[in-house]
Amino acid sequence: MSYQEQISQSQPLFRLEVTASHSQQWLGAIRLARPISAWLIAGVALIVTMILIAFITLGNVTKKARVTGITLPIGGSISISAPNAGLLVNSHVIEGQTVSAGQILFELSTERQGDKGEITALVAQQLATRRQTLEAEQRLRTAQAIEKKQALVQRLNNLTTEASQLEQEIVLTQRRHSLAQDSVTKFQTLQNNGYVSAAQTQQKQEDMIDVDTHLSTLRRNKLQLEANQLAMQAELNAQANSLATD
Repeated sequence: MSYQEQISQSQPLFRLEVTASHSQQWLGAIRLARPISAWLIAGVALIVTMILIAFITLGNVTKKARVTGITLPIGGSISISAPNAGLLVNSHVIEGQTVSAGQILFELSTERQGDKGEITALVAQQLATRRQTLEAEQRLRTAQAIEKKQALVQRLNNLTTEASQLEQEIVLTQRRHSLAQDSVTKFQTLQNNGYVSAAQTQQKQEDMIDVDTHLSTLRRNKLQLEANQLAMQAELNAQANSLATD
């Protein structure tokens, strides 16, 4: 190291007089920043290093894992629900208490108060009134159904009797038709032999046509009567089914 370098290190950069004069300025005093000691930095770095080594050697890190599920107690759990909604009036157990089957746990009140009183009682009263109305309506419909059934049965019996009488009339008319046909045959023979006139034979033929027309009318009435019987029987069955549905 040269002599000039030694002088520059031993003497300050500015003279003390200059430094003192500038320290009294109105903007404030001049302070020279001194660097941190190298020993202090080394000590702090050594302490931090030792802490890191101790943490790596002796410390531990808790591992984390993300899972989905429901947390339950060790003995399991059971859900208890009331059969009806209501207000909790009294509790006979406390949390953590052991209970047995059939033990009363809570008391619920299903009463609900409204402007006109207890709602459950009002609903029960309305239901009772509705039931009485339905029972009265059911009795009325039953009586009406019985009367209608009796009327239908009577009409069906009348149709059956009328059908029987019509059948007898058809049998008689058929016999009259056979006799009229025999008469026409005989009169035609007599006319051929000259014993009767053609007018008489024609009259017998007209009588047979009248009987034949009457027989056709009776048969048509019989078909209509049978159709009425079927319709009456169907109405009777429908009335019975309607009463059962009501």
